[in-house]
Amino acid sequence: MANNSNENIFACIERISIAISIIAGVTGVITFLWVWEERKEERIFQAWEVVREGKGSQSGVVRLALERLYKEEFSLSGINVKQTNLSKIQLNSAELENAKLGGANLSHAKLRDANLSYADLKDSYLSGAELIGARLNGVQFGGANLEDANLKGVDLRNAKVMASADVKMVGGNFKGAKFKGANLQGANLQGANLSGTDFTGTNLGGAKLLSANLTHTNFNGANLQDSNLMYTNLTKANLGNANLEGANFSGAILLYTNLSGAKKLKNVKFSDARFYHVNFSNSDLSNSNFSGTILLGTDFSGANLSGAKFWSKHSGEAKDITPEQIKRAKNWRKAQYSPQFRKKLGLLAVD
Repeated sequence: MANNSNENIFACIERISIAISIIAGVTGVITFLWVWEERKEERIFQAWEVVREGKGSQSGVVRLALERLYKEEFSLSGINVKQTNLSKIQLNSAELENAKLGGANLSHAKLRDANLSYADLKDSYLSGAELIGARLNGVQFGGANLEDANLKGVDLRNAKVMASADVKMVGGNFKGAKFKGANLQGANLQGANLSGTDFTGTNLGGAKLLSANLTHTNFNGANLQDSNLMYTNLTKANLGNANLEGANFSGAILLYTNLSGAKKLKNVKFSDARFYHVNFSNSDLSNSNFSGTILLGTDFSGANLSGAKFWSKHSGEAKDITPEQIKRAKNWRKAQYSPQFRKKLGLLAVD
């Protein structure tokens, strides 16, 4: 009987010990979490103070503080770090809506899938920045430099660019980006990859698109007045209903490009461009220059050719064009042709 009693006592003591150990462990975890949370708040406060006091700093300390806040899951929406050096900052998927980043150095920044909607990026330096999949709708880009930036698949709808600003996007990758309704007047996109980009209703007046890749790009209803499209690749691009008055397409490639219903094609320069099965039906091509071009399979049905040039002493005559193609247009007799082609059209020779 004594032995059984002792065994019961030892078993009870053992259970009490286990319970005390569990309670101690739980207390330790709670204490750890409390201390960790307290330290987290302290880390956030310290980082926030650095950002607040260091705005405009060129040392890079603000960049580190912002990355700390981001890692602590602190919202960066509306953050004000204008004129600050944030070069090479890593904020992929960060919430930066309405952020004030005007004049900031964001060169080579990692902003993949970040939300920058309605942010102020005026005069910012984004050269080489990675903005793949970022949300940039409503962003203010006036005077920004996006040379060699990667904006593949970004949403730039209703983005704002000051008309007087020289926005530089030279050599950038914008493949599949959405610029629908954006104001990119005067933007510099020379050599940029804009394949599959949506420019529906976009203002690109005076834009520099020299040598850009514009294959499968949608310019429906866009304003391209006085824009430079020299040596661009416009294969299967859609320029229907676009304003092309004064645009320069010299040396461009237009393969199966849709220009049906394009507006204000007056004074457009197409010299030395290569057209393959392009649709110009019902377009106003008055005073346009096609001298030296290749016009294989081009459709001029219903187009206005009054004053259009298909020959000049400098560039020579348009090639791969038939009288039948020309005669489907309106006012074709009022266009300028080489003496040889005039004979094919049954027109009298001119002095």
